[in-house]
Amino acid sequence: MNVYIVEPGVGYEGQTAECLEVRRRLEAALAHAQGEYSVDDLMRMFGEGKLQLWVAIEKGMIEALASTQAVEYGRMSVLRVVTLSGSKMADWIGPLVDGFARYCREQGLARIEAVGRKGFVRALKNLGFKEVYTTVIREVLGV
Repeated sequence: MNVYIVEPGVGYEGQTAECLEVRRRLEAALAHAQGEYSVDDLMRMFGEGKLQLWVAIEKGMIEALASTQAVEYGRMSVLRVVTLSGSKMADWIGPLVDGFARYCREQGLARIEAVGRKGFVRALKNLGFKEVYTTVIREVLGV
């Protein structure tokens, strides 16, 4: 499984097959949200550099898609997982979280945080996340 952070302007915008797949996966993730964002909002934020898109690819196919956002708090900056979409989470969640952690170290972000349903919380617990309120966090060492 290979995980990539996508740079704006490399084929994930517009009407390419890749873009349509990204939009489909974002829509699937947003179906579980509470109306904070639309797909167009996320794609605009991505194009403006305010949101990162991540793909987990196996045998040339996108297996998972995530979007993240660097957030500044008063005492630290963190990487917030905004959306996550894919099947067979056990196959890609570890490599994806490893990619998030590398990005955090490169950008000086202290932790990864995500809000999710209970199944998401259970899946991330074995990767060092803990449930805090309804949010899971993982400290990033070396920041």
